[in-house]
Amino acid sequence: MASTFIARIDVALGKLSNIYDPNQLERDILRLTQQIEANPSNWKVAQELARVSQQYQAFREISEHCVFLKEYVDETGEDETLVTEGTTLLSRISDLLLQQKFSGPYDHESALITLQRGEGGKTLDDFIRSLVGAYDSFACHKNLRPEFLASNGETVLEIVGENGFGFFGGEHGVHKCIYMNEQNRVHTGYVTVTVEPLIEQPEITIGEKDLRYEFLSGSTPGGQHANKAQTGVRITHVPTGLQAVAKSRSQSSNLKDAKQVLFSRVTRHYADQTKNPGDERVPPQRGGHHFRTYRLTGSRFIKDHRSNVTTFDVDSFFRGDIEPFILGDYHIAID
Repeated sequence: MASTFIARIDVALGKLSNIYDPNQLERDILRLTQQIEANPSNWKVAQELARVSQQYQAFREISEHCVFLKEYVDETGEDETLVTEGTTLLSRISDLLLQQKFSGPYDHESALITLQRGEGGKTLDDFIRSLVGAYDSFACHKNLRPEFLASNGETVLEIVGENGFGFFGGEHGVHKCIYMNEQNRVHTGYVTVTVEPLIEQPEITIGEKDLRYEFLSGSTPGGQHANKAQTGVRITHVPTGLQAVAKSRSQSSNLKDAKQVLFSRVTRHYADQTKNPGDERVPPQRGGHHFRTYRLTGSRFIKDHRSNVTTFDVDSFFRGDIEPFILGDYHIAID
């Protein structure tokens, strides 16, 4: 019913108002603007100013949208427009609530998602493609830019844009998939998802003497693609042993991508050594313990065992409707 839908919006807006004070946001904008005027080259302050300004503008627009919907319901009652506009408004409110939770040192960075399969047949590969498709669709919905980097025994997806790591960091861990295999038998497979921040401005300097380069090449089968050899590079940071691999048909792109990934890993490696245990929302390793189950045969469902968020609309999840699970990871309930 319309009244129930508006009540949901009121509850969500109330939670938002408990976090965001528009008067305080205005004062923050003024303070940060003065700092930028005093030191225009301070990119950290510039980023913070852009973030706070965006939050202030979003809060104002959401508040005005809520007033519009209430007036619309008073005049016309419940219809499809209310449902469409109300759903969009709830999504914007959840986005703003999430941004307040993005307080980790890397939450505002882009993200690198690596999926590694365990034992399983072709159906497990189909599951990985479906999971990547869900990530891809959700990223596009959030105005992030997904880019497929490599597939060589693992699938790598780069999520470019602000808050990429904040959105996807909770996907880090072991995903359990129960499915019907090629022999029509119920099978259980596991996919390990590693989510890392891609740090735009690494706070360390890495000398070339600490890097070891290995250039990779491989030719494709004969035929029309015979002359399109794939190239690649593996860069190792000798002091830590950390590596990054990039493969494409452009060696210059490979070097750029591999260096960015490696520098991010090294930066985070040294930062992890100086912080207290438990600082992160998601532990670096989960061992063999899965945190989410995907049952894709029989009574289909997807359940996150940390937040207990569950959906029986499996197809919708793989079309990109993964936000309830991200909200659950941050313990956010907008209803």
